[in-house]
Amino acid sequence: MEIVRNGIQLAAMFLDNDDYNMASQTVLVVLQQGDRLWVRRFRDSGSANLDATPTQLYNTFSGVLLYEM
Repeated sequence: MEIVRNGIQLAAMFLDNDDYNMASQTVLVVLQQGDRLWVRRFRDSGSANLDATPTQLYNTFSGVLLYEM
């Protein structure tokens, strides 16, 4: 998975091929009006996939406004 702002990768989470993978990332970003921030699946042939089955939906994303400029 990767955290992206306006199409530019800010952070990525890579996993190995174990059955019980976990990853986390913290990013502090100053956004301008109109910026877009999202999480998307990162595809790289050298890394494992961070997938979920219908009974294992554990991906989360949280955002907090610290202050308004």
